[in-house]
Amino acid sequence: MLDYLIDPFVGGVYAGDPDRLSVTHAFPKLHALEQTFGSLIKGSILGAMARRKRGVASKVSAPMLTFETGLGVIVEALQTQLRGALNLESVVTAVSRDSGGWTVKTSAGAAHRHSAVLLCAPAYRVAGINIDGVPQPDLAPLREIYYPPVARVAVGFRRDRISHALDGFGVLIPSKEKMNTLGILFSSSLFPNRAPQGYALLTAYLGGSRGRDTVNTSDAGLIELALTDIGKLLGTSGPPVFEDVVRIPRSIPQYNVGYKVVKDAIGKLETQTPGVFIASSYRHGISVADCIVGGRAASEKVQRYIADA
Repeated sequence: MLDYLIDPFVGGVYAGDPDRLSVTHAFPKLHALEQTFGSLIKGSILGAMARRKRGVASKVSAPMLTFETGLGVIVEALQTQLRGALNLESVVTAVSRDSGGWTVKTSAGAAHRHSAVLLCAPAYRVAGINIDGVPQPDLAPLREIYYPPVARVAVGFRRDRISHALDGFGVLIPSKEKMNTLGILFSSSLFPNRAPQGYALLTAYLGGSRGRDTVNTSDAGLIELALTDIGKLLGTSGPPVFEDVVRIPRSIPQYNVGYKVVKDAIGKLETQTPGVFIASSYRHGISVADCIVGGRAASEKVQRYIADA
């Protein structure tokens, strides 16, 4: 179960190490099942039966969706709505409070006045901000959160050059198989307009906690590593017609064992500095859905704070 279910799942979702991740914080729903029903298998069965009785749709049956040109559409829409209120390339250095509210200072010397502050930056960025609090909040736990490096390799093939049916979401690869790739998404099978007619787009991920040095390989080397694994698993022949490499030096925050220290530090920060809030993937969960839920919750807290001020 660990080698061929948990390990590839953790590698694919978190780019992480199952020996280090905290089940309680990284997979709270799995932890709740085990706590409620005594085991994951029993909990999965009984939990599914309970959801059916309540008429709750299964995630398996839920449709997948995205935007035609990618998730960047969300950021672009926010940018359009914010218009002149958006300040780009502004490194926040300090957040201080006085009787009139909060002042956000940037490395460019600018100072912006606000009724409340919502921090959504990566943990290591927030840890570098001088935040005015009594007592001074301890942000060291945020600085310690590990973000493993990941390389994304996208390759396009003529469809007739791939023997696999590509009839699924993709492939997650157990570390026991000694491959360099964490997983491969069948991108053109998942969503329309990801490849021209008669072609297929595959997206491979390398590196992560179990292969962090792999990301230092050259672009050509990363493509070769990915193509070797893709060829073994999916039966490709001939060279790809499209190649693209992107490196993410700090990818996904790791909810490792002892993560309660991080959650406690965030809670203390908000308690000691009323009017400063945190919403991010290292607090509410790493998925897009978790970030949306966490963002809405943070927005509601900010609105209540301003209304009560």
